[in-house]
Amino acid sequence: MIFSKLLQTITISLFGVVSVAQAEADYPTRPITMIIPFAPGGATDIVGRLAADYLSKELGQPVVPVNRAGAGGSIGASALAKADADGYTLGVATVSTHVVNPIVMQLDYDPHDALLPVIRVAAVPNVLAVNDTVPAKTMGEFIALLQKNPDQHSFASAGIGGINHIMCEMFMASSDTKMMHIPYKGSGPAMADVIGGRVDAICDQISSSQAHIQSGKLRALAVAAPERLASLPEVPTFEELELPDVNSMAWYGIMTPKGTPQFIIDKVNTALNRALGSEPMISALKATGSIPIGGTQQEFADIINDDSEKIGHVVKTRNISIQ
Repeated sequence: MIFSKLLQTITISLFGVVSVAQAEADYPTRPITMIIPFAPGGATDIVGRLAADYLSKELGQPVVPVNRAGAGGSIGASALAKADADGYTLGVATVSTHVVNPIVMQLDYDPHDALLPVIRVAAVPNVLAVNDTVPAKTMGEFIALLQKNPDQHSFASAGIGGINHIMCEMFMASSDTKMMHIPYKGSGPAMADVIGGRVDAICDQISSSQAHIQSGKLRALAVAAPERLASLPEVPTFEELELPDVNSMAWYGIMTPKGTPQFIIDKVNTALNRALGSEPMISALKATGSIPIGGTQQEFADIINDDSEKIGHVVKTRNISIQ
Protein backbone atom coordinates (compact mmCIF):
# COMPACT_ATOMS: atom_id res chain seq x y z
CA MET A 1 0.00 0.00 0.00
CA ILE A 2 2.77 2.39 0.98
CA PHE A 3 4.76 1.45 -2.10
CA SER A 4 1.69 2.03 -4.28
CA LYS A 5 1.14 5.52 -2.86
CA LEU A 6 4.83 6.33 -3.24
CA LEU A 7 4.78 5.18 -6.85
CA GLN A 8 1.66 7.28 -7.47
CA THR A 9 3.33 10.37 -5.96
CA ILE A 10 6.45 9.89 -8.06
CA THR A 11 4.35 9.40 -11.19
CA ILE A 12 2.38 12.62 -10.54
CA SER A 13 5.60 14.54 -9.85
CA LEU A 14 7.22 13.26 -13.02
CA PHE A 15 4.09 14.13 -15.00
CA GLY A 16 4.25 17.65 -13.59
CA VAL A 17 7.89 18.01 -14.57
CA VAL A 18 7.19 16.72 -18.07
CA SER A 19 4.20 19.09 -18.41
CA VAL A 20 6.29 22.12 -17.40
CA ALA A 21 9.12 21.07 -19.71
CA GLN A 22 6.64 20.62 -22.55
CA ALA A 23 5.14 24.06 -21.89
CA GLU A 24 8.61 25.60 -21.99
CA ALA A 25 9.40 23.86 -25.27
CA ASP A 26 6.07 24.74 -26.87
CA TYR A 27 5.83 28.44 -25.95
CA PRO A 28 4.57 30.33 -27.84
CA THR A 29 1.76 28.39 -29.50
CA ARG A 30 -0.25 31.40 -30.67
CA PRO A 31 0.24 35.11 -31.54
CA ILE A 32 1.63 37.49 -28.92
CA THR A 33 0.37 41.05 -28.41
CA MET A 34 2.97 43.82 -27.99
CA ILE A 35 1.44 46.91 -26.34
CA ILE A 36 3.12 50.14 -27.45
CA PRO A 37 2.06 52.93 -25.05
CA PHE A 38 2.54 55.82 -27.48
CA ALA A 39 1.11 56.86 -30.83
CA PRO A 40 2.39 55.47 -34.15
CA GLY A 41 5.43 57.11 -35.69
CA GLY A 42 7.35 58.12 -32.58
CA ALA A 43 10.60 56.66 -31.29
CA THR A 44 8.82 54.26 -28.90
CA ASP A 45 6.61 52.99 -31.71
CA ILE A 46 9.55 52.50 -34.07
CA VAL A 47 11.63 50.57 -31.53
CA GLY A 48 8.60 48.55 -30.37
CA ARG A 49 7.70 47.49 -33.90
CA LEU A 50 11.28 46.52 -34.66
CA ALA A 51 11.38 44.41 -31.49
CA ALA A 52 8.04 42.80 -32.38
CA ASP A 53 9.17 42.00 -35.92
CA TYR A 54 12.44 40.37 -34.90
CA LEU A 55 10.84 38.59 -31.94
CA SER A 56 8.30 37.08 -34.36
CA LYS A 57 11.14 35.68 -36.44
CA GLU A 58 12.95 34.28 -33.40
CA LEU A 59 9.90 32.69 -31.71
CA GLY A 60 8.07 31.50 -34.82
CA GLN A 61 4.77 33.16 -33.93
CA PRO A 62 3.39 36.60 -34.90
CA VAL A 63 4.08 39.37 -32.37
CA VAL A 64 1.38 41.95 -33.09
CA PRO A 65 2.04 45.60 -32.15
CA VAL A 66 -0.96 47.42 -30.66
CA ASN A 67 -0.76 51.15 -29.92
CA ARG A 68 -2.46 52.18 -26.66
CA ALA A 69 -1.47 55.84 -26.45
CA GLY A 70 -2.45 58.54 -23.97
CA ALA A 71 -1.59 60.10 -20.60
CA GLY A 72 2.15 60.04 -21.17
CA GLY A 73 2.14 56.31 -21.87
CA SER A 74 0.30 55.38 -18.67
CA ILE A 75 -2.82 54.08 -20.49
CA GLY A 76 -0.81 51.46 -22.35
CA ALA A 77 1.26 50.61 -19.28
CA SER A 78 -1.92 50.17 -17.24
CA ALA A 79 -3.36 47.82 -19.88
CA LEU A 80 -0.18 45.75 -19.73
CA ALA A 81 -0.24 45.63 -15.94
CA LYS A 82 -3.80 44.26 -16.02
CA ALA A 83 -3.21 41.70 -18.79
CA ASP A 84 -3.00 37.94 -18.19
CA ALA A 85 0.44 36.84 -17.03
CA ASP A 86 0.68 34.05 -19.57
CA GLY A 87 3.39 35.38 -21.87
CA TYR A 88 0.97 36.37 -24.62
CA THR A 89 0.93 40.08 -23.76
CA LEU A 90 4.19 41.98 -23.69
CA GLY A 91 4.70 45.73 -23.69
CA VAL A 92 7.23 48.46 -24.36
CA ALA A 93 8.39 50.47 -21.36
CA THR A 94 10.24 53.78 -21.42
CA VAL A 95 11.78 56.11 -18.87
CA SER A 96 8.49 58.04 -19.01
CA THR A 97 6.16 55.10 -18.40
CA HIS A 98 8.20 53.27 -15.78
CA VAL A 99 10.22 55.94 -14.00
CA VAL A 100 8.75 59.42 -14.45
CA ASN A 101 4.99 58.72 -14.50
CA PRO A 102 4.80 56.89 -11.16
CA ILE A 103 6.64 59.81 -9.57
CA VAL A 104 4.64 62.71 -11.02
CA MET A 105 1.20 61.12 -11.65
CA GLN A 106 -1.52 59.36 -9.69
CA LEU A 107 -1.70 55.96 -11.42
CA ASP A 108 -4.18 53.10 -11.04
CA TYR A 109 -1.29 50.63 -10.87
CA ASP A 110 2.25 50.44 -9.50
CA PRO A 111 4.60 49.63 -12.40
CA HIS A 112 7.32 48.46 -10.04
CA ASP A 113 4.96 45.93 -8.46
CA ALA A 114 2.66 45.03 -11.36
CA LEU A 115 5.25 44.62 -14.13
CA LEU A 116 8.43 42.60 -14.57
CA PRO A 117 11.41 43.72 -16.69
CA VAL A 118 12.45 41.41 -19.51
CA ILE A 119 15.17 43.19 -21.49
CA ARG A 120 16.37 46.68 -22.36
CA VAL A 121 16.21 46.73 -26.14
CA ALA A 122 17.74 50.08 -27.04
CA ALA A 123 18.68 53.51 -25.80
CA VAL A 124 18.65 56.90 -27.50
CA PRO A 125 21.17 59.64 -26.66
CA ASN A 126 19.69 62.91 -25.44
CA VAL A 127 20.92 66.37 -26.37
CA LEU A 128 20.69 69.89 -24.99
CA ALA A 129 20.50 72.35 -27.85
CA VAL A 130 19.85 76.07 -28.31
CA ASN A 131 18.63 78.12 -31.25
CA ASP A 132 21.17 80.01 -33.31
CA THR A 133 20.33 83.40 -31.74
CA VAL A 134 21.54 82.37 -28.27
CA PRO A 135 24.95 84.02 -27.68
CA ALA A 136 26.65 80.87 -26.39
CA LYS A 137 28.79 78.60 -28.54
CA THR A 138 29.77 76.13 -25.81
CA MET A 139 28.19 74.65 -22.71
CA GLY A 140 30.55 76.68 -20.54
CA GLU A 141 29.38 79.89 -22.18
CA PHE A 142 25.74 78.83 -21.87
CA ILE A 143 26.06 78.08 -18.15
CA ALA A 144 27.79 81.43 -17.60
CA LEU A 145 24.99 83.17 -19.50
CA LEU A 146 22.30 81.49 -17.41
CA GLN A 147 24.07 82.15 -14.12
CA LYS A 148 24.43 85.83 -15.01
CA ASN A 149 20.77 86.09 -16.05
CA PRO A 150 18.71 83.64 -13.93
CA ASP A 151 15.20 82.97 -15.27
CA GLN A 152 15.80 85.28 -18.23
CA HIS A 153 16.18 82.41 -20.69
CA SER A 154 13.72 79.61 -21.45
CA PHE A 155 13.53 75.96 -22.43
CA ALA A 156 10.74 74.05 -24.17
CA SER A 157 9.41 70.57 -23.49
CA ALA A 158 6.61 68.31 -24.74
CA GLY A 159 4.86 68.67 -21.37
CA ILE A 160 5.32 68.84 -17.62
CA GLY A 161 6.90 65.70 -16.22
CA GLY A 162 8.05 64.33 -19.55
CA ILE A 163 11.52 62.87 -19.79
CA ASN A 164 12.84 65.88 -21.72
CA HIS A 165 11.45 68.25 -19.09
CA ILE A 166 13.13 66.15 -16.39
CA MET A 167 16.43 66.20 -18.28
CA CYS A 168 16.49 70.01 -18.40
CA GLU A 169 15.60 70.13 -14.69
CA MET A 170 18.51 67.79 -13.99
CA PHE A 171 20.78 70.04 -16.03
CA MET A 172 19.74 73.12 -14.06
CA ALA A 173 20.17 71.32 -10.75
CA SER A 174 23.63 70.09 -11.75
CA SER A 175 24.83 73.42 -13.17
CA ASP A 176 23.21 75.73 -10.58
CA THR A 177 21.27 77.61 -13.25
CA LYS A 178 17.67 78.73 -13.74
CA MET A 179 15.56 78.83 -16.91
CA MET A 180 11.85 79.35 -17.45
CA HIS A 181 10.04 76.17 -18.48
CA ILE A 182 7.65 76.52 -21.43
CA PRO A 183 5.61 73.28 -21.71
CA TYR A 184 3.89 72.35 -24.98
CA LYS A 185 1.37 69.71 -26.00
CA GLY A 186 3.85 67.64 -27.94
CA SER A 187 7.45 67.74 -29.10
CA GLY A 188 6.59 69.10 -32.56
CA PRO A 189 5.36 72.54 -31.45
CA ALA A 190 8.08 72.71 -28.78
CA MET A 191 10.78 72.16 -31.38
CA ALA A 192 9.16 74.63 -33.80
CA ASP A 193 9.28 77.46 -31.24
CA VAL A 194 12.91 76.76 -30.33
CA ILE A 195 13.93 76.76 -33.98
CA GLY A 196 11.86 79.92 -34.51
CA GLY A 197 13.69 81.73 -31.72
CA ARG A 198 10.68 82.11 -29.41
CA VAL A 199 12.26 79.75 -26.86
CA ASP A 200 16.00 79.50 -26.23
CA ALA A 201 16.71 75.83 -25.52
CA ILE A 202 15.40 72.30 -25.62
CA CYS A 203 16.34 68.92 -24.18
CA ASP A 204 15.46 66.25 -26.71
CA GLN A 205 16.28 62.84 -28.13
CA ILE A 206 18.98 63.00 -30.77
CA SER A 207 16.80 61.00 -33.16
CA SER A 208 14.32 63.87 -33.52
CA SER A 209 16.73 66.81 -33.27
CA GLN A 210 19.81 65.71 -35.23
CA ALA A 211 18.52 66.93 -38.60
CA HIS A 212 17.90 70.41 -37.16
CA ILE A 213 21.38 70.42 -35.60
CA GLN A 214 23.07 69.39 -38.82
CA SER A 215 21.12 72.02 -40.78
CA GLY A 216 22.32 74.75 -38.40
CA LYS A 217 18.88 75.58 -37.02
CA LEU A 218 19.93 74.27 -33.60
CA ARG A 219 23.29 74.34 -31.85
CA ALA A 220 24.04 71.23 -29.79
CA LEU A 221 25.94 71.99 -26.59
CA ALA A 222 26.15 68.52 -25.02
CA VAL A 223 24.91 64.98 -25.52
CA ALA A 224 23.89 62.37 -22.96
CA ALA A 225 25.65 59.25 -24.23
CA PRO A 226 28.45 56.86 -23.21
CA GLU A 227 30.78 58.61 -25.67
CA ARG A 228 30.70 61.30 -28.33
CA LEU A 229 28.42 60.51 -31.24
CA ALA A 230 29.95 59.74 -34.62
CA SER A 231 27.36 62.02 -36.22
CA LEU A 232 28.29 64.94 -33.88
CA PRO A 233 31.95 64.36 -33.03
CA GLU A 234 32.55 67.95 -31.94
CA VAL A 235 29.81 67.88 -29.27
CA PRO A 236 31.01 66.74 -25.80
CA THR A 237 29.10 64.44 -23.49
CA PHE A 238 27.71 65.71 -20.19
CA GLU A 239 30.18 63.33 -18.51
CA GLU A 240 33.08 65.17 -20.16
CA LEU A 241 31.63 68.46 -18.94
CA GLU A 242 31.54 67.14 -15.35
CA LEU A 243 27.75 66.94 -15.31
CA PRO A 244 27.45 63.14 -14.90
CA ASP A 245 23.91 63.16 -13.50
CA VAL A 246 22.63 64.52 -16.82
CA ASN A 247 24.43 61.87 -18.85
CA SER A 248 21.50 59.42 -18.98
CA MET A 249 20.01 58.14 -22.22
CA ALA A 250 16.34 57.52 -22.91
CA TRP A 251 15.76 53.77 -22.99
CA TYR A 252 13.19 51.37 -24.43
CA GLY A 253 12.62 47.95 -22.92
CA ILE A 254 10.19 45.05 -22.84
CA MET A 255 7.97 44.36 -19.81
CA THR A 256 5.52 41.61 -18.93
CA PRO A 257 2.78 41.39 -16.27
CA LYS A 258 3.81 40.21 -12.82
CA GLY A 259 3.31 36.49 -12.45
CA THR A 260 4.56 35.61 -15.92
CA PRO A 261 6.54 32.33 -15.63
CA GLN A 262 10.29 32.83 -15.49
CA PHE A 263 10.87 30.41 -18.37
CA ILE A 264 8.83 32.72 -20.63
CA ILE A 265 10.79 35.79 -19.53
CA ASP A 266 14.04 33.91 -20.14
CA LYS A 267 12.90 32.71 -23.57
CA VAL A 268 11.90 36.23 -24.70
CA ASN A 269 15.12 37.67 -23.28
CA THR A 270 17.23 35.08 -25.10
CA ALA A 271 15.34 35.60 -28.37
CA LEU A 272 15.73 39.39 -28.30
CA ASN A 273 19.40 39.18 -27.29
CA ARG A 274 19.93 36.94 -30.30
CA ALA A 275 18.07 39.42 -32.53
CA LEU A 276 20.02 42.37 -31.10
CA GLY A 277 23.24 40.60 -32.07
CA SER A 278 22.17 40.36 -35.70
CA GLU A 279 23.40 42.88 -38.24
CA PRO A 280 19.92 43.60 -39.71
CA MET A 281 18.46 44.65 -36.35
CA ILE A 282 21.59 46.55 -35.34
CA SER A 283 21.43 48.52 -38.60
CA ALA A 284 17.68 49.08 -38.28
CA LEU A 285 18.03 50.51 -34.76
CA LYS A 286 21.02 52.66 -35.64
CA ALA A 287 19.06 54.11 -38.56
CA THR A 288 16.58 55.50 -35.99
CA GLY A 289 19.37 57.03 -33.89
CA SER A 290 19.07 54.25 -31.31
CA ILE A 291 21.86 52.22 -29.73
CA PRO A 292 21.18 48.44 -29.40
CA ILE A 293 21.56 47.33 -25.77
CA GLY A 294 20.28 43.87 -24.77
CA GLY A 295 21.60 42.14 -21.66
CA THR A 296 20.03 40.38 -18.71
CA GLN A 297 16.75 40.91 -16.92
CA GLN A 298 18.66 42.01 -13.81
CA GLU A 299 20.69 44.59 -15.73
CA PHE A 300 17.45 46.15 -16.98
CA ALA A 301 16.03 46.13 -13.43
CA ASP A 302 19.18 47.87 -12.16
CA ILE A 303 18.83 50.65 -14.75
CA ILE A 304 15.19 51.19 -13.75
CA ASN A 305 16.12 51.38 -10.06
CA ASP A 306 19.02 53.76 -10.68
CA ASP A 307 16.90 56.08 -12.84
CA SER A 308 14.01 55.98 -10.37
CA GLU A 309 16.30 57.09 -7.55
CA LYS A 310 17.99 59.80 -9.60
CA ILE A 311 14.84 61.21 -11.19
CA GLY A 312 12.85 60.88 -7.99
CA HIS A 313 15.37 63.09 -6.23
CA VAL A 314 15.12 65.75 -8.95
CA VAL A 315 11.31 65.69 -8.98
CA LYS A 316 11.17 66.04 -5.20
CA THR A 317 13.77 68.77 -4.82
CA ARG A 318 12.40 70.81 -7.74
CA ASN A 319 8.73 70.34 -6.80
CA ILE A 320 7.61 68.89 -10.15
CA SER A 321 4.07 67.55 -10.26
CA ILE A 322 1.17 67.04 -12.63
CA GLN A 323 -2.20 68.11 -11.25
